[in-house]
Amino acid sequence: MHDVLHCLFNTEIPFEISQYFTDIREVHDSPESGLYWDGKVLAFHWYDEHHQSERREVFEFNQILTDLARKLGPPPKELLGKALGKEAKQLVWDLTAGTGRDGLNFYLWGHDVHMFERNIVIAALLIDALRRAPELKERLQITYGEASKTSQSETPDAIYYDPMFKEDVKKSRPRKEMALFKILTSGDDDQEEVLDWALNSGAKRIILKRPVKAQSTEPKATAIFKGKTVRFDLFQR
Repeated sequence: MHDVLHCLFNTEIPFEISQYFTDIREVHDSPESGLYWDGKVLAFHWYDEHHQSERREVFEFNQILTDLARKLGPPPKELLGKALGKEAKQLVWDLTAGTGRDGLNFYLWGHDVHMFERNIVIAALLIDALRRAPELKERLQITYGEASKTSQSETPDAIYYDPMFKEDVKKSRPRKEMALFKILTSGDDDQEEVLDWALNSGAKRIILKRPVKAQSTEPKATAIFKGKTVRFDLFQR
């Protein structure tokens, strides 16, 4: 049911969202878990495991940016910034956008960002968040689908890849994300194939995010930037 878009009666869904859904149903309220358009904002609704309380998730890019601006340091002081390098402006592809938080890190550092997301619900939430923050569109783009399977005329300077193991859904995500991703995803089972594609994409830098104790990958990373819980493996081409 997650590929169904529900909407209130007599509300018009923006085309940038509706174009991805062939099953659109009009409802009075939110009687089941799923994606809902209320005329102003897109939200994912779901119930807790006991079906006693309904939860709601909306992506708000400006809220994330405000939070990041308060917490995020300059690139040389951040592990991810160190992995990205010192070039003033790069085109960065984020292959697994999620809530968009990591991609917005790159945006705040002045880079052009292209986010890809292959889960239709998460992608729709991202697209709606960007629709409500049009001032970001000059340097931020979102595509529903996989970078390796979509037609793109650009070649990125850097690729950022944050794959999700099944256990990541439960253990490695922030608490707010954890509930949403547990409902919508079961982990990425094609990580080796995606990484191999990224390494052969023409990008100069490929950054792989992993739990700090995860096994090393092949080929060997050019450099590794370790934090307390995660690390960033850098591959330079």
